[in-house]
Amino acid sequence: MRGMSQSKKFWTEPRDPNRKYGQYFHTNYFGGGPQVAKCTPVKTYLKVNLDAIYERGDTQHILTVINELRKPPDRNKGSG
Repeated sequence: MRGMSQSKKFWTEPRDPNRKYGQYFHTNYFGGGPQVAKCTPVKTYLKVNLDAIYERGDTQHILTVINELRKPPDRNKGSG
């Protein structure tokens, strides 16, 4: 399985067999309320990319940062 975010270099970069590798994985997703953009469901996106990291063998450490993006509140709503 190929990850959605990894470049070709992710799969082809030579690795030192005597070292252990890990990944820092940062993603954003659109959360609750009206969607402001069409995108891949976050569960699918994470599964595909984390599976790719595992397949590549980068399992020494995996740091995942996930941000939920929301539509900003309407500042004019309810103001009179």
